[in-house]
Amino acid sequence: MLLMFLIQGCHVNEKVFWNVGNNCELPCWNDVVVGKTTKSELSQIISKLPIIDQDKIFIDGDSWEFFSGRSYYSFKRADINCETYYLGETIVNLTFSGELRTTFGNMVDLLGEPDYILTGLTVLPTVGYSVTAIYPALGIEYSYNTRILSKRTSKDIGPDIPIDFISIFDPEIYNDLIEASLFGQGSLTGEQIWESLRPWDGYGVLLEKYPAAKKQR
Repeated sequence: MLLMFLIQGCHVNEKVFWNVGNNCELPCWNDVVVGKTTKSELSQIISKLPIIDQDKIFIDGDSWEFFSGRSYYSFKRADINCETYYLGETIVNLTFSGELRTTFGNMVDLLGEPDYILTGLTVLPTVGYSVTAIYPALGIEYSYNTRILSKRTSKDIGPDIPIDFISIFDPEIYNDLIEASLFGQGSLTGEQIWESLRPWDGYGVLLEKYPAAKKQR
């Protein structure tokens, strides 16, 4: 029993933080600079990263219609998936999703307070609210969905809420990404996103501080 406990403990300790080992300051990630790094450069970078599962790298995949291509890969010792989107040969969006081992408060400590919060209603697979913190000039967003929380904790936005999605985007095309419905988990049109961006007003009751868009797609 003790041996099993120790083995399980080692397994848990192997799980990694989404930004572990990053050799440059965000929004740069392991020498990947969104808006500058190319597809071929990305391929060379991730092929040398020990945290990446080298057997699960796909450089040319189908993409959302706004972008011209996508690459996707995953971490070795964590349930973290990465997707990279291109315009032409240049990376314009890099996302991390899954067990990121970070919280809303951790991200605020790392990046400072966000400029905006976007709250949107989602109905699949269950009803909830997507809550997204956005830094337009920095080119970073992170989000969670209230359906992953208990009924009690889902009513408030607070520092202990786990984050399960982070995106680094090219700030030069921020307006275009809004129009393409990149933010709000695709449940809002560009017009609805513009109307629903709420300036950061601290923690508290979610829908009082950051009302959700009145209309959804």
